[in-house]
Amino acid sequence: MSKTFAVSCALAVSTSMATQLKHNNATLAQVCSGSECHDGHIHAPPKHLDDGAIQAPSKPDTLAQTKREHVEAPPKAEINTLAQTKSKRDHVEAPPKAEINTLAQTKSKRDHVEAPPKAEITTLAQTQSSNHDCMYTQNRNKAAVDDFHTIVAGSAEYNDDDFTPDASSLYWSDMGENLDVGTYEWKRAKNLFTDADNHLWGSNGVSPNDFKQGALGNCWFLAGASALAEHPGRIERMFLNEQSALNAAGIYAINLYALGVPHTIVVDDYLPVKYRNGEYSTLFNKVGRDGSLWSVIIEKAFAKYHGNYEHISGGNPLKSVQTLSGAPGEYLWHADLTVDALWEKLQFHDGRHDVMQAGTTGSNDSYTNSDGLYYGHAFTTLGVVTLSNGVRLVKMRNPHGVDTFRGRWSDDSDLWTDQFKQEAGFTYNKQDGQIFM
Repeated sequence: MSKTFAVSCALAVSTSMATQLKHNNATLAQVCSGSECHDGHIHAPPKHLDDGAIQAPSKPDTLAQTKREHVEAPPKAEINTLAQTKSKRDHVEAPPKAEINTLAQTKSKRDHVEAPPKAEITTLAQTQSSNHDCMYTQNRNKAAVDDFHTIVAGSAEYNDDDFTPDASSLYWSDMGENLDVGTYEWKRAKNLFTDADNHLWGSNGVSPNDFKQGALGNCWFLAGASALAEHPGRIERMFLNEQSALNAAGIYAINLYALGVPHTIVVDDYLPVKYRNGEYSTLFNKVGRDGSLWSVIIEKAFAKYHGNYEHISGGNPLKSVQTLSGAPGEYLWHADLTVDALWEKLQFHDGRHDVMQAGTTGSNDSYTNSDGLYYGHAFTTLGVVTLSNGVRLVKMRNPHGVDTFRGRWSDDSDLWTDQFKQEAGFTYNKQDGQIFM
């Protein structure tokens, strides 16, 4: 089967590397994106994955994608792979917890852009426009940031006038855009999700399992954020919010990155929701099973930073990690590596707690291959393991939050003995999205 993995490292820098595994006529294409995984971003990612020439296996199985999302596949007989590795020359420091960052523009390309000091906001001249245009999002991101620290300490409800609870935050009809999501409403999270478990981090804390993709093709973003959530502290340090409880003002601030420069995105807690079967659920990414809301808040901030929700439908998994971590990336092709060399790289990055992602080939996300894997889909790579019988397995998670894999070493496979389950840390659960292959 053909698959692409992405990894990000636990250092303040990330790079990306692409690889491919071959085992028993199956092909795994792996990507690594290395970074200290606690900050994050880059400019609005392209709508499609970058192409890269890769020798395809003679009989590839292919991972796939759902109908709801689109990750552009490379031309036939090619596989794109991404990865991130550490570079001593590229060091990206995470901003302090209480720091607000805004995009800054210099007079010359040679000028150095410094992050502003604590609580200081840098404002750039903004071009006024009554309608959306190609400069609208850039100008909004360069404008002054609302005073998060003052607002969150107060009792008045915060309303984000730059990302309002209406259709313009989903798509720009005046630009010919559309997002067919049916009937929906906007509700404040603090008023809608009132169970004891409902707070920012959830009852079990931040976890890669806090994602379940909804009615938006943004698996490339979810896979990156889920990978960052694998290790404690990385996601928490992105938020300026220090309390886990949902705040009365309904305001949240998250540090993303643009060209390695930290930039604070402030949003309110209005979320698009749909009423079905007697209850409300979020329209796009779902609230975590443990009641956590950080993943839906970060999805909203990511959408605001790129203009609207429709703009993050389809993209490059490497770019999501760069947006969230501020780390650089690098492409490596599997054709340049032997299987053993690739495995050594995967073990190396896994040992450093690097963030890894994966993506499948294919251009039609309406179909799956014989192993139940959707074409053109992004995955989180959670780790690698070598069993006592020498079999090498890669552990991944589907952002859909469910397991459709039917190939070798699937949850229902008779290859799993009690010993192998213990060695791999395998637990049978078709609803957690985790698979081994």
